[in-house]
Order: sequence, then C-alpha cells, then structure tokens
Amino acid sequence: MDVTKPNVVWIKGRCYRLYGQSLGLSSFDSEHTGYGDDEQEYLDDRDDCSDNDYEIEEAESGRLKTSFHIPRSLHGVLIGPRGATRSRLEKETKALIRIPKKGLDQDIVVTGITRESVVRARRRIELIALTARQKQQFTHFLSLPVNNDTIKNAFSKFQEQVLAECRGRGIAKDIFQDPNKLHITLGTLVLLDDNDRKKAAEALQACKQELVEPLLQRGPLKLRVYGIEYMNDDPAEVDVLYGRVEDLSPEPVVQELANDIIKYFSKTGLMPKQFDSVKLHVTLMNSIFRRDEGGLDANKGENQQKRSRESFDASSILKTFQEYSFGEITVQSIDLSRRYSTASNGYYEATSSLNLI
Repeated sequence: MDVTKPNVVWIKGRCYRLYGQSLGLSSFDSEHTGYGDDEQEYLDDRDDCSDNDYEIEEAESGRLKTSFHIPRSLHGVLIGPRGATRSRLEKETKALIRIPKKGLDQDIVVTGITRESVVRARRRIELIALTARQKQQFTHFLSLPVNNDTIKNAFSKFQEQVLAECRGRGIAKDIFQDPNKLHITLGTLVLLDDNDRKKAAEALQACKQELVEPLLQRGPLKLRVYGIEYMNDDPAEVDVLYGRVEDLSPEPVVQELANDIIKYFSKTGLMPKQFDSVKLHVTLMNSIFRRDEGGLDANKGENQQKRSRESFDASSILKTFQEYSFGEITVQSIDLSRRYSTASNGYYEATSSLNLI
C-alpha cells in the first residue's frame, strides 16, 4: 500500500485513515462465526474523541458504557486468536470490551472509566469491523434497471446475431446477460444480517428527499444505450462487454445522481467509496456467467466454481456492433437488489426500491 495514499473509511460521517498491512481476511466469509482471525491493520487513531453521536450512559459503580450492533459473523475478527485482538484493544484503550459468545446475536458492550476510553474503544472496533466487511464478497447492489421492452428486444436480437455471425474463442450463449436483468450498477454492498439490510433500505429512502427529488426537478432520467465497449486493452482477451450509456435528460443528471448516492452510502459504512465517479455502463456479456461442463452456473453463490475465469475473443463483435443501438428508456426506479436472486418480474429481488416516476 502507498503510505501517501492510505485507505480511508467512514464512521458516523467522519473519515479515518488506515495504515499498515491488510487484514489478511481473504478466506474470511459471511458464514464465518469462529474466533480465529486476527486484526492486523494499524489504525490512525490520532483524532480527538469528542464524538457526540455515540450513546454513552452511566453504568454501575460510576463507569460509562456504550452498546452497539456489529453483525455476528464479524465477531470472530474482533476477538482474534485466543482473544488476542480484544485483549490488545482493551489494553490500548483502557476499556472493557464484552463480545457475545459464539452463536449469540447480541450487542457489543464497551465500558470504561472515562468517556475518552469508551469512545476510542468503540471507534477502533467499528474500524476493524468495517475493514473486515470490505473484504467480503458483496451481497447486494444499488442499480438502475434498464430493461424495458425496447431494450430487451434489441438485446435479444444482438445476442442472436452475435451467436449466428461472430466467430471467436469463448463466445457462447451462457455468457450473455439475462435481458430481464439489464441494469446500471451504482455500487455494491456487503449486508450481513437483518440490521444491515434495514439500515441500507432506510438509507435509500432517505436519499429521496435529500438527493433524488432536487435532481428530478430538472426532468426524468432518460437514457440511451448505444455502442459497445470492453474493460481491458486486448479485444481478444475480454471478460466483460458493456453498452455505453448516454444521458438524454434535458439537463444531464444521471452521472450526478449516481455519484451523490454512492457518496451518501459510503458514509453509512455499508459501502466503500472506491472511485470519485461511477462508471455508467450496462453489462451485456460477462465471462463470469459461464457455466461449467456439468451445467452449474458459475455465477451462483454456493455453486461458484473455484477455477480460473475464461475470457473470450470479442474482436469480431466489436467490429460488427460498435455502433449498435439498444434503445432508450426512462429510468423508473433505483433498486437495492440482492445478488443471485430473481423476482417474479425477472429482475433481481429488491430489498428496497425508490420510485422515480
């Protein structure tokens, strides 16, 4: 990691810098409930501790305490091997940290003699949990559905023509997107329990008055999907082909809306802010959709194969369909969708949806 550009995370609207090695959580997943993962990240803890957003109350014997929720699947990384991480945090912050026993879905409780020690311990715990969360595979994503009849029909014709006319290594029917699931991804989230999902749904609804409605006063979100691009520098070794997105609104607002929503969600701690600007695109073909020889979908959670991703040669597709028009759409919603799901309308199942019409 470049120490001049450390990773940053947001907690309670504040930005913190992370220094040092990675957490080493590549094998840590959302099903983990053990206590065998140590926290190795060095946290920049030079901020003051005057955080008035934390609810801190007086406990027995004049001590102070705060109780807060961390998803149960992250408790192990807070404890560390043989309790090493918790012990170190208690020593460094001079606070007592009580983490529920394995299998119990209860709040974490931090107690201490001073407000400073309690706040410092809670902040350190939240930073560790947030960094661990960001190592997970995403479970949900924010999207703009781009799947009206016009675009779906044009996409289906595109698929038929590619399969009939284009020759190239790795081109197959199973790497095309489902027409019902065409969308623009705004950002991805790791939601580990019901509390996370409720928090994310509330954040999406809170965006409506603060961000969305002022932008919609300029007019509806009208888009055109036109042309094809790829995400690397070799058209013969492509993993993703996507359609370009053009904003047809009287006063272009889609890019501004996307950037503002991602910025808003990053401050909830549920979404890492990776880029200053969202890359607006509609995925058309993706090698990760490819099925293995046994017919299992490599994009399905429990059936995901531990094998190298097979790219495809898109040279002929790019030459033939460079200016292909998929049509126009007025975007009707922003969806918080669950990965690996299908709703009754064929799109992804929505945990929450914000109506734009």
